[in-house]
Amino acid sequence: MLNSAKYPYRPDIIMGYKGQKVGVFVLPETNTMRDTNQADGAYRFRMRVLEQAQDGRIKLASLGVQDVVTYDLAAPKMDLNHDFNLQQVLDN
Repeated sequence: MLNSAKYPYRPDIIMGYKGQKVGVFVLPETNTMRDTNQADGAYRFRMRVLEQAQDGRIKLASLGVQDVVTYDLAAPKMDLNHDFNLQQVLDN
């Protein structure tokens, strides 16, 4: 589906949603903006390149890993964020 030699960017999840192919990038804190948890400029560029390469046949979304899990590296402890709603992310 994706020409990895020409476009070396690959979403973490590819799925169908409301009749549309959707790719989701799950990003670490270093690749998200601190105030919105949205993708930073470099990842937004990658997402735009992939969408254009696929002629609009795929829509891309991103979410920060901190939206999906809560973690404490000092403890060490990690739990799923039970308030996370993927459908809400995709609707936005």
